[in-house]
Amino acid sequence: MKLAQLSRLPAIAALLFTTLAFDQATKMVARRVLANAPASEYLAGMLRIQFAENTGAFLSLGSAMDEHSRFLMFIAGVSVFLVGATYVLLRKSKMDRWTTAGLTL
Repeated sequence: MKLAQLSRLPAIAALLFTTLAFDQATKMVARRVLANAPASEYLAGMLRIQFAENTGAFLSLGSAMDEHSRFLMFIAGVSVFLVGATYVLLRKSKMDRWTTAGLTL
């Protein structure tokens, strides 16, 4: 591994850790604050805040799929993509900071 690749590792690790920490923290706060609370409406009902969980991904994508298909798509498929992105992050020596940040996120 070249020096340019190694110098990116702390930034990649920091960005990844920060993103995961904020993601888990907001989920924890939502479970504690919103889980048993009634929905709150603001701006004459245009903004509504309420606790919701789904079995799919973003906007319930895949929630109607059976468990095996969801596993293949969201666990196996995403894992393959993440391994590929990690390979590119660690092996490509010339990559600007925005591409590095994008692949990390």
